Amino acid sequence: MYLIILSVTGKATDSTKSPFSDKLMMNITSLITSSAIGYNALGTSFSMRSDLHTKLAMISKNIFDYSKEGGKIMITHKWMEEPPQNTI
Repeated sequence: MYLIILSVTGKATDSTKSPFSDKLMMNITSLITSSAIGYNALGTSFSMRSDLHTKLAMISKNIFDYSKEGGKIMITHKWMEEPPQNTI
């Protein structure tokens, strides 16, 4: 029997540039916070414990506030697209 060990190691560099763009990181953060709010709501709806609803609502509020600040940053840098408008 052979044991194969694969190791994924990165090498540290002296680079000061980020490997990812700020726009990409903000979009990923926005996606994660949106998912967190949805999953928190789903967990709240299926929870049988009545004491958790208030705590999860406060956590959702904090996530929403964090997401809102990220949205403001994206709008400031013009990274967020304008949603479709009703033209009637």
